[in-house]
Amino acid sequence: HRVGMMHRGKLIMTAAPEEVKKAMPGAVYDLRCEDVAAAYALLRGRVPAAHLVFYGDRLRFWTARGEEGAREAAGWMREAAIADASLEAAEPSLEDAFVALMEQDQSGETKPCNH
Repeated sequence: HRVGMMHRGKLIMTAAPEEVKKAMPGAVYDLRCEDVAAAYALLRGRVPAAHLVFYGDRLRFWTARGEEGAREAAGWMREAAIADASLEAAEPSLEDAFVALMEQDQSGETKPCNH
């Protein structure tokens, strides 16, 4: 099976779902803490909204900078006294890959987080 990823009428990628996920720049992390809404508010002030998605009891966080971006986010959590926050690398979904590839397509390159 193959999927096609389109953005604004332009086909940006056609591949098997696993290949699409592997082509995604950066990395996805699951952020867990007692006050997920506070974590979202904190991160939303520093990264684009498209990089953050609520997933039930956790927050899914995508960073084009991979582990470096995750370490920086963890530091922000500590500074804001959200001490119980944990970031764990997660398998990207097709939606995660689409958002990352769409952003890459818009600029011609991977956009880093806005800090």
